[in-house]
This record gives sequence, structure tokens and C-alpha cells, in this order.
Amino acid sequence: MSSFDDNDVEQPLIDPESVSEPTSGNVVDGPEQEALVPVATFIQEEPTFVADASLYRPDKPNWNSKYISVGFALFTAIVFVVLLYSNSSSSGSNNDPESDTRMCPLTSNGWIAPAYANTSAFYEQCVDVTTQSTTNSNQRWTMSGALTVPHGTGPFPALLLMGGSGPTDMDGTAFEHNKAYKDLAWGLASRGVVVLRVNKRTFQFGPQAFPNNSAELFTFSDEYTNDALSALALLGGYDFVDAERLLLAGHSLGGEVAPHIAQLAGNVVKGLVLLAATPQSLPDLLPWQYYYLSNFSMYWGELAAQCRDLIQNDTLTPDWVVNCGAINPALVAFNMYGDYYLSGREYDPPTEKVAELVATTPVLLLQGTADYNVPYNMPSSIPSNNITDSVPTFQWWIEMFDDNPQVTLQVYDGLSHYFMTAADTVDGFATMTAEAARGNVDEAVVDDIVSWLTTTYTTRL
Repeated sequence: MSSFDDNDVEQPLIDPESVSEPTSGNVVDGPEQEALVPVATFIQEEPTFVADASLYRPDKPNWNSKYISVGFALFTAIVFVVLLYSNSSSSGSNNDPESDTRMCPLTSNGWIAPAYANTSAFYEQCVDVTTQSTTNSNQRWTMSGALTVPHGTGPFPALLLMGGSGPTDMDGTAFEHNKAYKDLAWGLASRGVVVLRVNKRTFQFGPQAFPNNSAELFTFSDEYTNDALSALALLGGYDFVDAERLLLAGHSLGGEVAPHIAQLAGNVVKGLVLLAATPQSLPDLLPWQYYYLSNFSMYWGELAAQCRDLIQNDTLTPDWVVNCGAINPALVAFNMYGDYYLSGREYDPPTEKVAELVATTPVLLLQGTADYNVPYNMPSSIPSNNITDSVPTFQWWIEMFDDNPQVTLQVYDGLSHYFMTAADTVDGFATMTAEAARGNVDEAVVDDIVSWLTTTYTTRL
């Protein structure tokens, strides 16, 4: 069995033990990676199930494990070293305007701009997005972001782009050389759309992203919503932005949470763009991903299903820990306080949230057929069983909204989770080699977003 890269799959929260202390005076390039551990050395053929372990326990998560989940994956083998920046306080705030804590721009690391990006048509500037803690008046976080603006007077349509799960940077960096979110920003700005993309709080601040430095208090609002609302307020305040064409876009988990964030934003968000967004919830994908990435092992799929059931159990309380690591060490990174998973239920299922929004808010849904993280469908070549039959695929979106004029569904043959061409596939899904290959977001994705925006808002205005 070959080893995987951390960017093959979605990533959950960063492990606080893997984050360094703040550095002094140096802006660094972002996460550095240790050598990959072959999957076979971490997950054995018949791992031990800890049958007598307490699956819920009012205790702290196991932050001391050397393994961090690379999200929805069969193994965890990368330790992220996120270096924080000069003069950040221990609370994660940035109160000194003279201190250079910006992580913008991020280094290219071999990234090549897509051919469809016309750099003479736009400019890009670094911006700060600040969120005040709702529980501690002395705690705030200032995340670095990049604002990509077309040349001209405007007002232009504008889009806030939210990344997927885990400590995602503003560029959506994967395999170091691929930057899907930067591709999208440059492509859209070349075509007259303002784009704001921002580092996730967990990427820039590590464990200092937690309210009062406590993982027990960390929720989906802290990972996404509060910072997204701050970013929307910043974006909507520019004179060159058309407030009637202010969009919220999310990729993967960002797409899952975007509909509820749009609801919380009130009338600010005028449209949604959801890229590779699950129609159900993050835990519902766990069994499928473990099953697929273990070469269709029912054993691993069923272990992941037990973890899913713990997360979704009705008896879960905020102060208990979901102890998936007691099922198997390969699941330890999903150990998290109940409050985090309980808060996620407010955002699900995304299909219902979209149904509540579409009367006033148009929605564009984009999906690649080679995406194994959030599948387009279940190929007939994969056996039918209790895992494959319950996978929330893009077909769920189609069944619910295919006839709704407010919802546009776009499917791209052969594109991966990051909307890049998958040169090599198995059962229709991108292989690890194809995922790791250098590439850019397919131009058709950029063109379709612009076409949808132009058609939709010309009609509305």
C-alpha cells in the first residue's frame, strides 16, 4: 500500500501539540512537513479494537499523539509545524500595529499561475481581517488575507472564498505547488470579480485560535462563522464592491457551512457558490473515505462508521470528548470536545439550509466527477454495501434542486476535489498520483462562475 500526502483528503483541526511557539521578527512560509510514514507501518491488517474503553469521557482530548488526522483519511502521518509570527500575544491577539504578523503574501513554493490569469487586469493587496472574541474582551485575532481587485472604477461583483477543513491557508495550498484558491482569485479578478481570501484562524494561530486558549470552547463558529462575518463586513465596505452582488463561496467543508453563515449574515450575502460541498455532514463521509482509501476494506469502513456514530449520538454533551481513538488509534485525531461536534449540527444538512435560502438567494453548485472526498456518484464498479449505499453524493443535490430555477448545478468530467484535471483515475476517482500532480483549477470552473454571476445578477438587477 502506498503512502498518502496530507493534501489527498480533508483535514480536521490542527493538533495544538504540533504548533511551535511564536517566533520573533520573521515571517515564514507556512506549514513545513515531516517525512511521510507509509500507511502500512501505521495501520495494520487487523488493528486492535479497544472494546472496553470509555467511548465518551469527560476528559481532555489526546493532544499528545504524534499523529494528526489528515482529514477523512485512513491514516495520519504528517505533523504540521505552523510557525506563528512576531509579537503575537499569548492569547492569539494582535494588538501592536507596528508588529509584522502578516502572512501575506504566501510564498509560491513552485506554484505556476494559470494561463487564464491576466495579471495586467487586476491588482492584489494584503489585508487584515480582525475578529473580536465573544467571550473575552482582551482576546482578538487578526488573520491575513489577500484582496484581488480588477482594474477600473467598479463597482464590481465580489466574492469571499472560504477554504476547506483543517488549518487551510488563504491560497488553498496543497502539495506545496498547487494553490486552488489563488487560481480562482486570479482567474475571477481577470474577469472583473473582486475576491477576498483569508487564512483560517487555525492556520495562522494554531492553539491560540481557541477562545481563552481552551479547545473545550472551540466550535464551528470559531473555526468559520465569526471570521467569515468579519471578512464579509470588510469586503462589503469597499466603494468598488457592489453590495447587491456580494457572494459567499466555500470549498468542501467551507461549502458545507456557507449556507448557514449566509443565513446568519442576514441580507448581506446575495448569492452562494458551493464547490465540492457535501449535501449531508462531515461525519457522514467518514465511513466512505476510510473504506475507499483502504482499498475497499469493510473493516476500516465499519470502524469509521463507529466514529461517525459517536459524533452523531444523541447523548453527546458539550463537555464530553468524542473518543474515536478508543475505537482505533487511526481515528484518534477525531477526538474532540462534544461542543465542537454539537455546534456543527447547526449547519447541517446543507441541503435544507439551501432550501431555506433559495427563495431570495441564488446558488451555484460545482462538482468534479473524479472527486473521491465528496463523490459525484457511486460508480457501478464499486460493490454495493451498507457503506457505499449511504454515501452522500452530489446526486443528493441533483435530486433536491434539479428543477429549481434558483439553483444551478455544474458538473465537470474528470476533475478532482480541487477542480484540477485528474490524469489518472481508479473507478472514476483521482489516484494519489493524480492528486499530487502540478496543476491549476480548470478554466471552465472560473468561466462558469462568471457566466452564472453575469446571467443571474443581470436578471435580478
